[in-house]
Amino acid sequence: MPFEFGADLLHDFDRAIEREWMETNGLGGWASSTIVCANTRRYHGLLVAGSRSRSERWVLVAKLDETLVVGDERYELGCNRYPGVVSPLGFEWLTSFRRALFPEFEYEAGGVRLRKTIVCPRGENTTIVVYEVLEAPDKFEMRLRPFLANRDFHALTKKSETWVAPVITIDVPGATFAPWPDWYYNFEYEVEED
Repeated sequence: MPFEFGADLLHDFDRAIEREWMETNGLGGWASSTIVCANTRRYHGLLVAGSRSRSERWVLVAKLDETLVVGDERYELGCNRYPGVVSPLGFEWLTSFRRALFPEFEYEAGGVRLRKTIVCPRGENTTIVVYEVLEAPDKFEMRLRPFLANRDFHALTKKSETWVAPVITIDVPGATFAPWPDWYYNFEYEVEED
């Protein structure tokens, strides 16, 4: 049975992060987060690889934050909790979350309406994120920022000069890639703190 949440709940960050979604791949792996895509536990991840023969799980991609650039304006669609602050405030652009066959998120920012759908194909350590433009008054640019983790799902990653990025493939037809390696610090995982 599908369930759906509207902007009234999605715009209330503290209430929205209490609701989670999970998409599994049949190998023991998954994609999961809250309905506003702010991870609240170390087990959340956009690509958590599993194996039928072993109990280990590996968080390869923790999340994917999106930015819409419409004219001279930027709209950050992601959100993360840090000590004392939520940044960016992407939950404010969410208009609906729906979970039927797959988790679907709808955003509206700068006149652009966008639907994001997350799929984990059965039997593969793969996550597919599909973006559909529902409405756009003019051209816009979408920038994607993957947060790579490459860690056991029980652990957390700390900055290290010897850290090795996982080998992942991100395929976006017609896109250009601009590397911008950086470390993000002090994510707060509320469920872990409890």
